[in-house]
Amino acid sequence: MYWRFSRWQRSLHAALFTGFVVAALTGLPLRFSAQPWAATLCTLLGGVATLRWLHRGAALLLGGCAVAHVATLLYLLGRRPGLPRGPDSLLPQRRDGHDLWQHLRWLLGQAPPPAFERWTYWQKFDYWAAMLGLVGMGSSGLVVWLAPLVTRWLPGWAVTVSLRLHGHEAVLALGVISVFHFFHAHLRPGKFPADLAMFTGRVEEAALRREHARYYARLQQSGRLAPLRAAPPPRWLVRLGRWLGWLPVALCWLLWLLVLWSLMAGAE
Repeated sequence: MYWRFSRWQRSLHAALFTGFVVAALTGLPLRFSAQPWAATLCTLLGGVATLRWLHRGAALLLGGCAVAHVATLLYLLGRRPGLPRGPDSLLPQRRDGHDLWQHLRWLLGQAPPPAFERWTYWQKFDYWAAMLGLVGMGSSGLVVWLAPLVTRWLPGWAVTVSLRLHGHEAVLALGVISVFHFFHAHLRPGKFPADLAMFTGRVEEAALRREHARYYARLQQSGRLAPLRAAPPPRWLVRLGRWLGWLPVALCWLLWLLVLWSLMAGAE
C-alpha cells in the first residue's frame, strides 16, 4: 500500500463533509418548510431556532475549511512555485480534455482506458465544484445572515435575491454531491462498497497502478514511490472508514430523494 492523502488532508475533508451534511440537514427543511417531511425533520432536530443555530455553526465550519485550505495552498505555493503548472496541480489542463475524450471512447469500446495522472478529470471537477460552491453559498448566506448590516449599503432586494440563490445553490450542491461525487467515490465498479483512501490515507498498489497509471510511472521513474510505501491500516480504522463513508451517503441520498419529491410536487 502507498500513502495517498496526508493526515491534514483527511482531517480537512472530514470537517468539510461534516459541515456540508449538517448544513444540508438543517438548511433544506427551512427551504422546503411547507413540506411534511421538513416539519418532521425540524421537530426531530429541535425546532426552527435550533436548526438556525446548527446551520450557522455548519456555515462557520465550512468557512473555516475554506480559509484553512487557502492558507495551505499559499504555503505550498511558497515552497513549490511551479505547482500550479505541474502534473500534481488540480487546475484543469489540456490533458484532462484528452483524458475525458479517451475515457468516453473507452466506454464505447473504441480505445484503451486512459492512463490518469495524480488527479482524474472528475476529481478536479469535484474539487472545483466544492470550491466554487463554498464561495457562492458562503457569500449569499452571509448576505442573509447579516441582512441588517448589508442593507446599510445595498438595497433590500439584495437580501431576497441572496436568499433565493442560497436555496437553489443548496439543491444543486446536494444533487452534485449525492449523484456525482458519491458515485465516483463509493458506488462505481472497483470502489463499491466504499473507497477508503480518504479515511485511511492509503491506497493499494494495484489500484494506484490501475487508476493513476501515469502518476504511478512518474513516481517510479523519479524514485519517489518507495518513500510513500505504507503499512496496511488497522482494522478499526477500516471499519470506521466504512461507517463514515456510508453515513453521509445515506443521509444525503435520503434528503435528495425528499427534495426531488418536493420539487416534483410543485414546491419552489
